[in-house]
Amino acid sequence: MRRIYMAAAVLTLLAVLTACGTAAPAPDSGTVTPDSGTSGGGQVVVTPPEDGEGDDSTANGGGDVQGALPGGTYSNHSVRLLCRLDDSWLFYNESQLLELNGVLTEGGSGDIATLAESGKAVYDMYAISTDGLMTMNVTYQNLGLLSGSSMSAQEYVELAAAKVPGDLTAGGFTDVEVQVTATDIAGEKSCPTLLVTAKLGETPMYERMVCLQAGNYIYCVTLCSFTEDVTPTMAELFHTAG
Repeated sequence: MRRIYMAAAVLTLLAVLTACGTAAPAPDSGTVTPDSGTSGGGQVVVTPPEDGEGDDSTANGGGDVQGALPGGTYSNHSVRLLCRLDDSWLFYNESQLLELNGVLTEGGSGDIATLAESGKAVYDMYAISTDGLMTMNVTYQNLGLLSGSSMSAQEYVELAAAKVPGDLTAGGFTDVEVQVTATDIAGEKSCPTLLVTAKLGETPMYERMVCLQAGNYIYCVTLCSFTEDVTPTMAELFHTAG
């Protein structure tokens, strides 16, 4: 029976746009502060509903999430984002984020700044629900490096809308539909948003990518749920960082 891993879709969105142009200074990364009293790391095995056919398979970021932080608060003051999650969620720890960004070294370190300055999209936060049916992440990317000139968040979303259907279809998703709309998040009104619905096997998938702009950088909050669309409720978990 084929297992469906939620990270498949959100990683596809991250790879939507390719950078070009010249480097620019990277912004400060966000931080995750564990809840007081939290001991050790959590573990979740991501095993969403089976589709009834095919072999076991995994996508990047899927499978066991070991050593993640159960509950806590993510904050990024560059874009004034704050997200507080209870222990029904697991935050990726620093090493897991470095691995997700492809920069984890054998010594356990990594150069996120160089990755950001090259124009690549960078994971700043990644969290997954303990039932394996929801994920959320925050990424940032230099807008000027995408086209050699400044690009608005609205233009970014529209470019993504044109590319995502083909990428998801190539990744095995069916019934892919996209819509450009707007979402209120973290005190910001009508932020450019890409809504995506699709199926993997017989399981429906829902994604909401909300984009905010801070200087030369685009910040994307991507919310994903399987079986039912709870992404509007997930967006309400984000607030304005003081």
